[in-house]
Amino acid sequence: MTRERRRPALLVGLGVCAVALAAAPGCPRPPPSPPAAALDVDDPDLLASSEAIEPDFLVHQRVHATFGERELVFQAVIQAARGRLTVIALTLQGARVFTLEQSGKRVSFERHTEMALPFSPKHILVDIHRAYFRFAASAPPRGDHRVFRQKGEIVRETWRRGVLIDRVVELAAAERPERIAIHYGSGGPRLLERPLSYRNGYLGYTLVVTPLRFVLLRKSPAGPDAPPLLRPAGSSHATEDE
Repeated sequence: MTRERRRPALLVGLGVCAVALAAAPGCPRPPPSPPAAALDVDDPDLLASSEAIEPDFLVHQRVHATFGERELVFQAVIQAARGRLTVIALTLQGARVFTLEQSGKRVSFERHTEMALPFSPKHILVDIHRAYFRFAASAPPRGDHRVFRQKGEIVRETWRRGVLIDRVVELAAAERPERIAIHYGSGGPRLLERPLSYRNGYLGYTLVVTPLRFVLLRKSPAGPDAPPLLRPAGSSHATEDE
């Protein structure tokens, strides 16, 4: 049996071994890890409620990160389903590194490896919200530029023909004149379908994110189908956005 055929069907054909929360046969099982612990986010208002994130989706990304002289490439899977947001970081071989889970504005964190993170995982989640969710309800401006303030952050956006191109965020209370600069490349209609570069000047790291696959999760009359990340191998009830 080839390696390709052994990969689980949990990610609706994304082909990422060991991304499932319940490991499938043929995938290396990670060492036992401590249970998920509550993660204290300094200001919960910097997170959109997971219950407000619509529609339900799953996206598989490749992330190239630089932090000082350190550089690494890893995979990420972000899923919103049943009012819950799940973020899983994996090595290129598919081994889980950590899992972030948000329910409402409550956040938990689970580490699956001894690999040290250069900063608290709460910053990762806040940055994901800055890039994709917190300002999602904002309508395109009439012109090409918009400046507004939200939750102690000054946001400057550049739009082109109704499409967001750049977002610069400055922390109003910061003592250093740094900024967070996000540039969105071309792609699908949703921000999650577009490549982006994310430079956090306050923490000194840069992310280059490439979406590999974006899937909308099909809903049933009783609500969204069981999230693929939690399904046994061999089942698949999501549909790709067409």
